[in-house]
Amino acid sequence: PLVQFRDVFFTYGRVPCNVSISNLSINLGELIVIVGESGGGKTTIFDLICKFFDPIEGSILFMGKNIQAVRPDDLRKHISLMPQESLLWDGSIRSNICYPEQTCDEKKLHKLVQDTALSELYERLDASGSDAIGESGSHISGGEKQRVSVARAMNRDALLYLFDEPTSALDPEMVGEVLQVIKSLVKTGMTTVIVTHEMEFAKNISDRVIFMDKGVVALGG
Repeated sequence: PLVQFRDVFFTYGRVPCNVSISNLSINLGELIVIVGESGGGKTTIFDLICKFFDPIEGSILFMGKNIQAVRPDDLRKHISLMPQESLLWDGSIRSNICYPEQTCDEKKLHKLVQDTALSELYERLDASGSDAIGESGSHISGGEKQRVSVARAMNRDALLYLFDEPTSALDPEMVGEVLQVIKSLVKTGMTTVIVTHEMEFAKNISDRVIFMDKGVVALGG
């Protein structure tokens, strides 16, 4: 497995935010979708994998090594995370996608813009004389913001791609659009985990669906 949870327990110090995972493996090349009620521990799995928090009990292995002994920066360089909130700023689409790198592979950027259906917006902003998308993406739509965030996550060369509720802030008509973009971008062999409430999406594209219930893996671990 690329990632393995062994007898992991974590709490934010308040109930019902305890997470207890006795055994969970994420295998190389697998596309996993995690579903469950809000507050059920789905995002906490990502927080623990990325070492934003350390488990109180148990261990998490990444490439066979206990991440407790790994510096956060050394771990995170292998992981590309799209968080729930679109962290965008008043720059161009290009600079937002290429962050945090100062340079960007132009061929890869062009393909990502095409694949995430951002070409028209990219060209329109470029032609306007001001290609900035506004603070927090205020000059573009919710769906466009999410697609820029997806493109940024996919721009990184990583071993593990994590998407945390990529459609949570969207109107229903935009949900399918963004999920279709992710589906088209996730190539065979990319290890990807997606947290979502969209059960149809989970059933249709994943190798495995994991159900979280009250901080416990109820099925699919």
